[in-house]
Amino acid sequence: MASPAAAGYHDRAPGPKEARKERTSKRSEGRRMRTRLHWIIVGTGIEVDSNGLPTELHGEVFEAGPDGEPMRRLGTYHEKLVMILDPDLRGAHGQQRYETDDGAIQCEGFSIVMGARPDGGMQVQSRGRILLGTDAYRSAHGSFASSSLFRLSPFELKAQLTLLFRGRGPGRLQSRRRARAHSSARWRPGSGRGASW
Repeated sequence: MASPAAAGYHDRAPGPKEARKERTSKRSEGRRMRTRLHWIIVGTGIEVDSNGLPTELHGEVFEAGPDGEPMRRLGTYHEKLVMILDPDLRGAHGQQRYETDDGAIQCEGFSIVMGARPDGGMQVQSRGRILLGTDAYRSAHGSFASSSLFRLSPFELKAQLTLLFRGRGPGRLQSRRRARAHSSARWRPGSGRGASW
């Protein structure tokens, strides 16, 4: 009698259960590894110490549009800062919190002053890690990077932020957003049967 290998059993196609398991595994891995969010931070307030150095920043969070400009408001931003002096201002260590309708994200990282602008502002690059999240972000972890234009007086802050997630929370968030978008399209006035557009 021929052996299983000789009979070609090692070349058999995966059964329905194996195929479903493989597809589920790939989808889960994709959610964990690919999720990025692109946000714009616009400053609304600043707190300084007795030396005039920033200790806290406040702002609003927007979804970044295709042109990199603020599009849809998502929530608020708050950051606590510890300045790095050597002897001039070199950067800062910060703890950030982003509050949105889908949940909150807490991060920490370092910011480095990359250069000065003619108007007295600074170009700042920041990197760090995502510490924890709530609601749709509760299982997420990963890293972030941002590029900012910052001016102390008059206060100005605009940052382009990229959050890179390695967790399941943002995957659920994307599903919720798709569901909301589908629902909006389904029930939008004029989108039903007989609509002219």
